[in-house]
Amino acid sequence: IFAIVSYGGVAGLVLGQAPAAGPDADAGMMRMIFAALAGTQGILALAFPSILRDKPPGPPAMRFRIHIIVQFALAEAVALYGLVLCLMSRAFGDFLAFALPSAALMVWLFPTPRRLESYAERR
Repeated sequence: IFAIVSYGGVAGLVLGQAPAAGPDADAGMMRMIFAALAGTQGILALAFPSILRDKPPGPPAMRFRIHIIVQFALAEAVALYGLVLCLMSRAFGDFLAFALPSAALMVWLFPTPRRLESYAERR
């Protein structure tokens, strides 16, 4: 989540320093494309452990950590789409539209002892 806050700081800093110019003409199309990519990655982040056919080697706790790292990377990528779109469209709202779901996904996926137990039982 710290990375998402950092992206927001970068977006605010760049938008504050950029000369006043109109939004990019292709921003509308990019919103649709990035929304589709972000939605796909969000779903993939949620479904990642169940779509793996082969178990990674090692004890359940280590496999769980690997899954969490990959899930968080996929969730963070959603915020990166928002950062790129924000820089293109010069609208901070575009960043927030992607960063807030990304942060919510990370909170949802946050590792807890209960999730580890559930993961170990299924594997």
